[in-house]
Amino acid sequence: MADKITKNAFSEYKALVVELADVGGKKNPDSKFLNIAAWYLAYYRAMKPYGKTAEDVGRMIYQLNKITWKHYPENKAEKKCAAFFSVKGIKEMKKWCKWTQKREYPANWIAKFVQGEGKEFDFGYDYSHCGVCMYLYAYNARELAPFVCTNDFLKSKKLNTGLYRTKTIAMGDEFCNFRFKKGRKVTQSWDTEIEKIREHIKKGKLYHP
Repeated sequence: MADKITKNAFSEYKALVVELADVGGKKNPDSKFLNIAAWYLAYYRAMKPYGKTAEDVGRMIYQLNKITWKHYPENKAEKKCAAFFSVKGIKEMKKWCKWTQKREYPANWIAKFVQGEGKEFDFGYDYSHCGVCMYLYAYNARELAPFVCTNDFLKSKKLNTGLYRTKTIAMGDEFCNFRFKKGRKVTQSWDTEIEKIREHIKKGKLYHP
């Protein structure tokens, strides 16, 4: 079954990836997340005929990412963390947020930079539009979106960026509130979020444009 699903998912992905919307290409660091959304959707389409759910797809990819980050080199993680909180890194984040607000690409994210005071968080950003949510909604698979979001905590834990987030567009909120604090323990994970996601899916309280 796994072999058949993988083969079918690959075929689905090849068809989906050529249809991805333009969100600025290389000048947009979030472009890669549309490819990831297509990956989720491809597996979802391949797994549904076998009775698998969006949660099954989300759990599988979360576990794969967990293994990937576990083996990610510590020295690279430290460098990425330092770059993320550097003056240059924050300047680039502000510039990117400002660029998204021009709304040059309809399928793109729209973000607003949020300066922290250094106590609760160093800095953050709010997404008022999410490219992944818009993409999955267009393919009638919005129930997948919350599971994509859970992987942000794995990345932050490895890179020591201290992500904390209480709202996501995927879960029907008006915006996503990413808040980062260097060195803070990441307390959110699949285990802390899964019951919330299940409840939102059950009640239909998910992204709707």
